Amino acid sequence: MTQHELLQQSIKRSLSFDDYLTLHTLLVQAGSTTGSNQTETYEHYTLLNLQRIQRGIKKLEFTDMELPMLDDDHVWLVITETWCGDAGQSLAVIQKLAEVLDRVELRLVFRDNNLELMDHFLTGTSRSIPKLICLNKDTLEVQGTWGLRPQAVVDMVSAEKEEKGHLDDDFKVRLQKWYNKDKGRSIATELLDMLAIA
Repeated sequence: MTQHELLQQSIKRSLSFDDYLTLHTLLVQAGSTTGSNQTETYEHYTLLNLQRIQRGIKKLEFTDMELPMLDDDHVWLVITETWCGDAGQSLAVIQKLAEVLDRVELRLVFRDNNLELMDHFLTGTSRSIPKLICLNKDTLEVQGTWGLRPQAVVDMVSAEKEEKGHLDDDFKVRLQKWYNKDKGRSIATELLDMLAIA
C-alpha cells in the first residue's frame, strides 16, 4: 500500500476529537485502556491523561497568538494511545489550536491498530507517540510532522537520561511543573512554525 493510500484509509477510520474524548472517558469508567498493553499501570495513565486533557480544554487559550491565514484546508492526523503521557500533555493543546485556526481539521488514530501508518512516521527508529502529521486535505501531501514532545522537553529528558540513565519520580514532578508553567505555549509555537513552512 502506498503512503497516500495508507493516509486515505487511516483518515477514513479516524476519530474526531470529541469521539476520541468520549471513548477515552468510557475506557476510564470501565477501568481499561487502548493498545496491546492492558495493565493496571496503563489504565492508571489513561485516567491521569484524561484529567490532564480535560483540564487543558478548560484552561488553555491561544487566541492571543499570531495565527496564520492558511491558503489550503489541512488535516492534522494524530497517532496516539490513551495511556501515552506525552499525548496527555499535548492533545488539549493540539485540539485548542486546531479550534482557533481556520481550515484545520483534527483527526486521531490509535498506534497499535495502525502500525503500518506508524512505521511511515517513526521518530528515528522508534514508534514514538503522539505523532502529528500535517496534511493538505485535498491531496494528502505531508506538509510537516510534530511529536512526540516540545523541543525543550526533548532536551530536558535527554539531559536527565545522560546524567542519571533513567527518569525518576523527582524528574517527572519537575517535568509536570514545567508543563503547568508553559501552558501549552511551546507546543503551540512549534505547531504554528510547522504550518508557516507548510
